[in-house]
Amino acid sequence: MPKAKLSFKERLFIETMLKANVSKKSICINLGISSVQLQMELRHGWISEEERYDPIKAQLSLVA
Repeated sequence: MPKAKLSFKERLFIETMLKANVSKKSICINLGISSVQLQMELRHGWISEEERYDPIKAQLSLVA
């Protein structure tokens, strides 16, 4: 069963893998999440002006 929420450590892993041009499929396999979950995560942490994923923004976007 897929995870509902990622830890900050997992978000840092996503950032590192994206910078290393690792495929999104490989990132999903390593984290045990679906491609839909990864896309949602990328939307939460995406900085349009810099065209990059920011794990801190993603973490803070989910704080209630």
